[in-house]
Amino acid sequence: MPSGFHARARDLARLGRLYLDGGRVGDRRILPESWVRESTQLSEALELEEYDGRSWGYRAGWWIVPRPDGPADFCAIGRYGQFVYVSPQHDAVFVRNGTGRGGWGDRDWTELFYFAAERLPNPRSTELAEIG
Repeated sequence: MPSGFHARARDLARLGRLYLDGGRVGDRRILPESWVRESTQLSEALELEEYDGRSWGYRAGWWIVPRPDGPADFCAIGRYGQFVYVSPQHDAVFVRNGTGRGGWGDRDWTELFYFAAERLPNPRSTELAEIG
């Protein structure tokens, strides 16, 4: 393999969840919280790059996607259309394994993930208990 790593979708989802949960799995600390925060959040020191019609930040393997109405989302983007997309504001992780991008750009995929995240019930709300 020339770069990256190979993993199943469920393992990539676990990686996204690990970062969403600030480096913890249950009661166990796996990664320092400061590392998770510094590698996935925007800061004044991080310059945004224009790419695919959007301003993105990049740190430690994560593309940081600013959102006007909440914390930034972040994602890992593979060479052949794989994604681990994390939306802290919506408590959601999306994974896409693919052999290509299907004619879509990285911006298109991240907008789809955000669109879906906005429509999920908040798992911390009572709404979910009423649905389930």
